[in-house]
Amino acid sequence: MSSVSEKMPDGKLYISNDVIATIAYNAAKEVEGFAGLSKLSPSSKSLFKANKHSIEIKSGQTGIEISIAVDLKSDASVQNTVKLIQSNIKNAVQNMTGNVVKRVNVTVNDIVFED
Repeated sequence: MSSVSEKMPDGKLYISNDVIATIAYNAAKEVEGFAGLSKLSPSSKSLFKANKHSIEIKSGQTGIEISIAVDLKSDASVQNTVKLIQSNIKNAVQNMTGNVVKRVNVTVNDIVFED
């Protein structure tokens, strides 16, 4: 299990990548126009796998990089919706974990049309 660690006065704090991915997913869900996470491709090596969906978390010395693949609703402005998803994820992860999010990569894989 990969995690983000931080030295604390009384020891170390470890935050699982699954926890960070859950925070990111919940932040993305709050954005109008978000339809859901895209399914994993067979070759994906994502760290977070739940119900065949994926969010990838990479931790480095300068911060966290989050990659998320999403489906959007057909009436959503792709550019505006992606910017809001990026902003919501960055703010939520930074506020809840105290770690710097240096980048949020969003891939739009599909547009969902309601019947």
